[in-house]
Amino acid sequence: MIVVAGYIDIDPAGMDRAAPLVARVLEATRAEAGCVLYVISRSIDVPGRLHIHEEWESLEALAAHGEAPHLAAFRAELGEIGVKGRKVWRREAGEATTL
Repeated sequence: MIVVAGYIDIDPAGMDRAAPLVARVLEATRAEAGCVLYVISRSIDVPGRLHIHEEWESLEALAAHGEAPHLAAFRAELGEIGVKGRKVWRREAGEATTL
């Protein structure tokens, strides 16, 4: 299992414009082969921050996602709103245990 987590900071004034872009990329990505979980959520304590959490069956599935046209469009459209910063990382995870 591959876990991707992090955040994207955009101009806080653009959050309402970002909402439909996020909805589109969520729908398209969740339909991709190998996507286990894909979440983008608005931070409640950092204005303009979008938290990202993804889970993928394999590195190959994640790589295919990275080449997806809908992801390229999402990045370009967020860029038009104004990306201020970004930190996203990938980890390989072992078996999950319910807490």
